[in-house]
Amino acid sequence: MAAAPRATVYLAETSFDLREEREAIRRDLLRNGYEVLPDRPLPLVAAELETFLGDQFARCSLSIHLIGRGFGMVPDGDTRSTVAVQHDTAAAQRGLPRLLWLAPGSAADDERQRSFVEHLRTAPAVHAEAELLEIPLEDLKSRIHFKLAPPETRKEKTAAPAAPATSEMTGLVRIYLLCDRDDLEAARPVESFLFDQGFEVLPTLFDEDETQARLDHEESLCTCDTVLLFQGEASEMWLRRKLREIQKSAGLGRQQPLLAQGLYLAAPQTPQKEGFRTLEAQILRELPTGFSPGVLAPFLDEIVRQRRARA
Repeated sequence: MAAAPRATVYLAETSFDLREEREAIRRDLLRNGYEVLPDRPLPLVAAELETFLGDQFARCSLSIHLIGRGFGMVPDGDTRSTVAVQHDTAAAQRGLPRLLWLAPGSAADDERQRSFVEHLRTAPAVHAEAELLEIPLEDLKSRIHFKLAPPETRKEKTAAPAAPATSEMTGLVRIYLLCDRDDLEAARPVESFLFDQGFEVLPTLFDEDETQARLDHEESLCTCDTVLLFQGEASEMWLRRKLREIQKSAGLGRQQPLLAQGLYLAAPQTPQKEGFRTLEAQILRELPTGFSPGVLAPFLDEIVRQRRARA
């Protein structure tokens, strides 16, 4: 008897220019035991298409939409392309997460497609349950697998062990979200998203007793698995000082190298941020529209890769 599929994924039909990329994603999903929809050709009549899509999405735990240069086919009775209809219908399904992928460096051939892409990039409603990614195809594959099989979350707290639990013992990945006091509120969406994804987030703590705050900071540097620096209002001097402190964490008693190190550059945009470069951290630039989970995807993918390499 064949094994049941791990999960069911909707991989949207694309315009002609992305058919090879879609097929590569489809093969990868099937090879890893996932069921892939749609399981038959899309209806060419608008009303029939929306009914068909509703039935398909009801079976899925994730929908994936590859957005290319071409506008694609238009179903009879509609002005939207089948690519747009699939996305809009998926967005209407309550609780269905979506991954939207724009091929890096591609430019739409059609004004209608340019308007659709701009809508995906800027409309707040699009990002409520979606991640918009502009990353290489192989990174997209990693992100898909991360969404379908996220890190373990601790469902119950047990009695305190004799010794402090480590990441290896609990299966948790601890991310130290390091920010300045002026950026605490701006960093909240990042903190909430990471926690919802199953990560143990160590926030930056501030205390009137600077000694206690410093001790907590040093302990977090020693016990975390990865550091994500968040710079919004903080100065470049603050950023460089924190990078140096991370470099020196081994001298504080840190035993293992970090799984990954990220730098999230948030609003306001400044010439300093636009020109900042470093090899010590993965730079993640916030979109002009504000926080989008897709910006964190390369950083989270690196955590997954490093965990697998160390397993």
